[in-house]
Amino acid sequence: MKPDPDGSRLRPLRMPALLLVAGVIMSLAGCTGDPQQQADPERLIPAVEAVRARHGSLPLTQRLSGVVEAQNQVELHPEITAVVTDVLVVDGDAVEAGQPLVRLRATEFEKRLSQAQANHRIALAQLRRAEALAREARADYARLQSLAGEDLTSQAELEAAQARAETAEAEIELAEARVEQALAVAEEEEDNLARTVVRAPLAGSVGNRAVEPGMLANPSTRLLTLGVLDSVRVEIILTDRMLADITAGQRTEVQRGGARLSAPLSRISPFLHPVSHTTEAEIELDNRDRRLKPGMFVT
Repeated sequence: MKPDPDGSRLRPLRMPALLLVAGVIMSLAGCTGDPQQQADPERLIPAVEAVRARHGSLPLTQRLSGVVEAQNQVELHPEITAVVTDVLVVDGDAVEAGQPLVRLRATEFEKRLSQAQANHRIALAQLRRAEALAREARADYARLQSLAGEDLTSQAELEAAQARAETAEAEIELAEARVEQALAVAEEEEDNLARTVVRAPLAGSVGNRAVEPGMLANPSTRLLTLGVLDSVRVEIILTDRMLADITAGQRTEVQRGGARLSAPLSRISPFLHPVSHTTEAEIELDNRDRRLKPGMFVT
């Protein structure tokens, strides 16, 4: 309470103004406190770094699995049905084109060839006989023609001689056809006899030998696999979506264990499977160190 100037009475102090000033002071004091205690953790602004914007393209990488195959890799099958008598190679052997690999029993094919050659000789003899009869028939017809000009023979005899001559000519044509048929059979049997020896169609290495002496082999029997190992190819499968980004000639890296080989994508088949909508692509690699083996899975 504060006394009036005249001292007659006391009046109250102005408390609202004092409370307002105290509140401002307390607020200022709060602003000068510890920021970690005053700030809301959920409203913290993360630290950022300003960098210069750049224009460019990001590399696209597809990670695929492939299978290694030798160049000119082929599976050898016999062209005839026969018993195997000899196998002349083992896995890993290097062979030259034309080298014998497997022998089949040839006894029955030799007999068939002998019979076919005999039939061919018989057909030739029949042809010579037909040619002799034809010469005789032509001569007889010519003689009767001269006699008919002098009215020394009948028209019936002349016509009969002409018919015999024409029949003899037809016999020659028939005999010639038999000779050609017999010759074709003999050549076929000769080829079958040659097929009793399975030869290498190309120079390469032997693998996957699956034939032994004594077994009966037929055209569906796989004898062995032959291929060139100095150069291999990796076959991979591409989907139709991948074809938008992958083209022949692009760089590839083939990984097997710790080895990494770089080569361009050699080729892509333009024909897609109608159901899976996939196609095959190939990567050709130098393999003179024989590091890659046919049948390996690589990345």
